[in-house]
Amino acid sequence: MDVSWVYRCDNGHRWEYRLKADEEPAPHSSHCPRDLSEAVTVARMPPVDRVTVRLIPAARVADEVAGAVDLDDEFYVGVSSPDEHSHYVSFRSFPWKDAVGRAAELRGRSWDDAYRVWTRMGLSDHHHKG
Repeated sequence: MDVSWVYRCDNGHRWEYRLKADEEPAPHSSHCPRDLSEAVTVARMPPVDRVTVRLIPAARVADEVAGAVDLDDEFYVGVSSPDEHSHYVSFRSFPWKDAVGRAAELRGRSWDDAYRVWTRMGLSDHHHKG
């Protein structure tokens, strides 16, 4: 999981680096990329427990010769845990607006909360009618 290192200098500039949790910033990181002034503050900011939400195209080639595409405006909804070790993809695809609406329901949630909403929406239940 990446950690952000956020720097500020006396000239009002802000810059940051994303590193692995066990990595330390290089010594030159404390110099402002705009004017090379020294940082006056630095803060290590770990990520918040929020899921990653994805819209995955369901489009597929229906006829290679004619170039026909099936499900061109359909998308699967995917959600991953903050550490990316766990994930789900909806068992069926949805039209764009429906997929965006479902993704919006998952946005900004913790993994546990997202799982509760995922289950309520029936995204992995083949018997659910959405």
